[in-house]
Amino acid sequence: MPINESNFNRAINEIREFMNTIAEEIKLNEGQEEESTDYETMVFFSSQEYGSLTITGDGVKKYNTVLRTLIDAVILKGEEHISEKSIESLLQTAILKSIDYTEKQEGTPFKQRLTQSLSDLKTQLNKVPTDWEMFLLVLGIHNPSLPFE
Repeated sequence: MPINESNFNRAINEIREFMNTIAEEIKLNEGQEEESTDYETMVFFSSQEYGSLTITGDGVKKYNTVLRTLIDAVILKGEEHISEKSIESLLQTAILKSIDYTEKQEGTPFKQRLTQSLSDLKTQLNKVPTDWEMFLLVLGIHNPSLPFE
């Protein structure tokens, strides 16, 4: 899949900065009681394999900016080979893998997990799309009643 490399590298750098910010906020807020939040300004995502994360406040604006930058780098004008929702899902998985709430990579430092999750993200976004064929059986049309043979 063609990706605008310069825009993609800029997006990856923004994602790296955003993930570092999230990791720092998590460390600062460990053990503290959660504040109530306006549910209209929050982003929540989860994965059975990697845990869940809620982003609130200014983080939501930064998340949306990072997501839009990534989408613009991946989806070239007139060539949508992957949906925006798929790109968002891959980004969310990269974030959750690097944060590692489920402690699957407990001994691995955050910076190393971050580098690996961004590498995995790039690999997934560079995959060549798979062509699918679908055959649909149509029932209820009686052959002799068709206008031509």
